[in-house]
Amino acid sequence: MKYKKQIKFFNKYVKYYQKKLNLLNWDIHILSQDKPGARASAYWTFYNKTCSICWSESWIEKNPSKKEIKKVAFHEICEIFLSEITDKLNRYYSENITEGIIHNIIRTLENTLLKTYK
Repeated sequence: MKYKKQIKFFNKYVKYYQKKLNLLNWDIHILSQDKPGARASAYWTFYNKTCSICWSESWIEKNPSKKEIKKVAFHEICEIFLSEITDKLNRYYSENITEGIIHNIIRTLENTLLKTYK
């Protein structure tokens, strides 16, 4: 596999943030997919506590920095961390509105906890 180091680093930080946010009761699988325009995606089922985190092959091929890989791993784990809120919001709002709200929260967490822009 050509980008083995990046993939290994991504997997390491997904597991790191899973532990850090106490999501150890979740069954998380890390897979690849090619989703143009995306770095990674999380597909989860809240009540089953299962999730597939898929890193994008086209993103990994761009040889992202370790800082960016950490940020993306953190982002996807935050999707799981906020999944109960997402699940409940989806009952009252469209998926697009809910996704916007959740991504604003995650971006704030990234910028403050990871100090992305400092």
